[in-house]
Amino acid sequence: DAAEDQDDDVDALDFMPYQDADNPCSVWYVSADHEAAGHEPFAPFGQAMDPGAIYEVLPLGQAIKVIEEDVHLGLPEETDLGGFEFVWLDRCDDPTDTTTCSQALALLFSVDDNDHLVPGDESGGLDPNMIYASFLDGSSFPLLSVPLSGDMDAIAAAPYPFIPTPCFS
Repeated sequence: DAAEDQDDDVDALDFMPYQDADNPCSVWYVSADHEAAGHEPFAPFGQAMDPGAIYEVLPLGQAIKVIEEDVHLGLPEETDLGGFEFVWLDRCDDPTDTTTCSQALALLFSVDDNDHLVPGDESGGLDPNMIYASFLDGSSFPLLSVPLSGDMDAIAAAPYPFIPTPCFS
């Protein structure tokens, strides 16, 4: 993190370890904040990182854009993604018939609050307190039935239900 005028904030990070002993490398995905001054290594003319995109971090610290907010999520270009997590999610041809469901790769994500000092609407018109899902097909939908009480900077998924245990002292 640098001075405010060089603020290279990371909005979200997703780490996916390989389980293959022959390939001990991991895959890292990152999303930059709208104020990040970093530049895309493969973009023409040193273009700033896109706050609505998700990048895969390559060896030697390079990054390549793999998810575009307008193409894969159906969001306006100025949208600033907050937290995100790749998950397997049921995708049903008919939501009333569970026999039509199958697991598909999806992206859970949140958006940042709109900063009125920045042109455009960073929230993309979405609720920063909601978790959204997309099958990366150019559309997205609310995942929760009601928004949470605050906006999210991170989203994590576990392969089992999480039931917190109360602590007593």
